[in-house]
Amino acid sequence: MRSPSKEVREKIRQSVLAHCTIPGYHEKLSLAIKTGQAAMSLTVKNEMRLKAQRTRAGYHHSESTKAKMRGKKHSVETKERLRQNSLGRKQSEDAKEKLRLVNLGRKHTSETKAKMCHPRFTPYPNTAIEKLRQLNLGRKHSDVDKVKMKQRRQELFKDPEFRARTIALLKLANIGKHLSVITKEKISKQVKKLWQNPEWVTMFFNAQHAKPNKCETELLKILQTVVPGEYRYVGDGQFILAGKCPDFLNINGQKKLIEFYGDYWHKDDDPQVRIDLFKKYGYDTLVIWERELMNDREMVLQRIVEFNVESSRC
Repeated sequence: MRSPSKEVREKIRQSVLAHCTIPGYHEKLSLAIKTGQAAMSLTVKNEMRLKAQRTRAGYHHSESTKAKMRGKKHSVETKERLRQNSLGRKQSEDAKEKLRLVNLGRKHTSETKAKMCHPRFTPYPNTAIEKLRQLNLGRKHSDVDKVKMKQRRQELFKDPEFRARTIALLKLANIGKHLSVITKEKISKQVKKLWQNPEWVTMFFNAQHAKPNKCETELLKILQTVVPGEYRYVGDGQFILAGKCPDFLNINGQKKLIEFYGDYWHKDDDPQVRIDLFKKYGYDTLVIWERELMNDREMVLQRIVEFNVESSRC
């Protein structure tokens, strides 16, 4: 099909301009389009869109036009219309690459960053959250992506301001929230699984900078006095057994453990459970309570001596 000559195109342009000056022309045209009187087929629309794209190739707004456009925002109706028109459309790889190149080097302003960091900023509706959840079900990050994400988080957390702001936002976001029973069970299973991994346990205790507390230090002094050279403090993750971290380990070839139970942290624990657990692996265990160490030291000394004598005979 031969394209119209330059003279014909000029006549068409002049005719369109003449019609545009007629009062009420734009309103009538808009009404006709809305009511379907001037409806076009999808093929015609796509052809017109492609022609417009080719016409605009390499075109840039002037500085005066950019100045007029700055600060203007779409109305709610326009935003909704644009959203509806974009539903179901997918960008081509070329379009994605063009967008990526256009946004290279661009940075958000401080005001925009503050809005994005706010936990209540433009929250997703429940329907959108559910769609995102369904969309990402079964998806997993690759090992390369996991390493990149970990390195990025470590770099960000080196900034004290970023760390403090992130912790504050997490606390604020979790105010009033309560975990369901199912979620608690899932977390419990995951944590128990992690405690079976010696590498994770070592990393955990290194991060906590674990060291003996006052009572454990006092008990260690007693052990060094009563049975010198027999026990070493391993409550910092040096020795893991059945996913548990005992406090003191015999270092002279005997499979003996000593656990120190604080009255507050172990108030609901049954020492026999821990003793039976370690017994499955061939270890004898002595449990000493905080109240025993504070109120009856002589009895503690006697129990330690008897425990070592009994284990040596066995």
